[in-house]
Amino acid sequence: MTLRTKALRGGAVLAGRQGVGMVLSLLSLLLVTRVIGPSNYGVYVVAASLQSYLFSLSLLGLNVYLIRNETVPSAYEYNVAATLMFAVGTGLALLTFFSLPLLETTFKLPHFGAVLPLMLLALPVQLLGITAIAQLERDLNYERVALAELIIQVVNMLVAVAMAWQGFGAVAPALGVLTSQLVGLPLLLWFSGRRLKPGWDSTLVRQMLSYGLAYAAANWVWQLRQLVNPLIVARFLGAEAVGIIALAIRFVDLLSFAKSATYRIALSALSKMQDDKQRIRKAVTEGAGLQVLAVGPFLVMFALVAPLVLPKFFGASWAASMTIFPFIALGVLVNAVFNLHSSVLYVFKRNLDVALFHVVHIMLFALSAYLLVPRYGVIGYGWAEVVGILAYIVIHTLIVRQVGSPNYKLAAFWGLPCALALFTHFIGPLALVPLTVVVIMPYTRRTLKKYAGQMRLRHG
Repeated sequence: MTLRTKALRGGAVLAGRQGVGMVLSLLSLLLVTRVIGPSNYGVYVVAASLQSYLFSLSLLGLNVYLIRNETVPSAYEYNVAATLMFAVGTGLALLTFFSLPLLETTFKLPHFGAVLPLMLLALPVQLLGITAIAQLERDLNYERVALAELIIQVVNMLVAVAMAWQGFGAVAPALGVLTSQLVGLPLLLWFSGRRLKPGWDSTLVRQMLSYGLAYAAANWVWQLRQLVNPLIVARFLGAEAVGIIALAIRFVDLLSFAKSATYRIALSALSKMQDDKQRIRKAVTEGAGLQVLAVGPFLVMFALVAPLVLPKFFGASWAASMTIFPFIALGVLVNAVFNLHSSVLYVFKRNLDVALFHVVHIMLFALSAYLLVPRYGVIGYGWAEVVGILAYIVIHTLIVRQVGSPNYKLAAFWGLPCALALFTHFIGPLALVPLTVVVIMPYTRRTLKKYAGQMRLRHG
């Protein structure tokens, strides 16, 4: 099986898994958020966002080291990495727990003191499973990764829904996260054939950190995005606004499942072609168009239908989420075009270039949110997303220096009509005309047929 076919097959498996996961997540959102309401969901989002950032810090880039290192890691290397991540994660969780009184005073959110400790308990458990996932992904064994992630998600959903309907409020989704991680750890270890053993080697740790931290530092900057809502919006507008924006973000994340699957494949696949710049440039060009095609239609269909049906299913209190949805979806649609650029720069060890792009993006996004949210409310967050798009000029310039300029014609051919259609409820039916023309063109059908054939799960 060629690398391209294996990567496409892995991408199809992950995209399929995340497609099923999208349905489960939408069902979970419906059953949980309708019961607990925007304010309780906002409290959970603040705690979950903090835990997610601590998780990113605790990884130290070791997951990337284990997947992309030129030599195959030994079982001892996996154990050393797991020990280091567990120790750092546990330390950060304890530090955050002892800072809880200060955090409660800062956020002034009801029940926050009950939700955050549960999320912190899940952190070390989640970190212990990372080495198992890294081993499976290094082998491009995405079938087992997909199955494990699906089981973890089902457990999370069942527990969260049950607790929500029992009146646990903001605690319900946190209990779902903790329980699913406790179930997922032994499952991942079984699938990967790994056994958890403590290990330590100072020389090996320095080697891992010298490789991983260069990647992690750039990623830590990017992950600050997820703190803009809980920190800035919570300060000016309160927990309900945080929940409303978070629901729109969650919808966008679910509908763009194919984008994250492609990025995961790229970390493994692009590193195997780093000596061929022309091949990389061609892969980025094709990938940009394919990602827009995979993400755009889902976002557009949801933007058209959701404002009509969301209040009926989730309740009138969530209707404002659809006002902010097109802006967040536009940001993700543009990101899909440039999603592989970061992967390419990482392959060439241009980590500081990625960090520069992330810093520019976060500065534009966070500063705009700080200025616009107090004045325009929830919609100010949406305009901050639009301002953040300007940062992609930076990453385009940086990738041109490495492999030359990708061709964006295909991505623009599909992306621009999709972007306009996202705002149909603001602009009117004329916003759908360009997308309709693109859909009925023979070129679109031929391209779809071509990609469908490549994504079939077959050997060859």
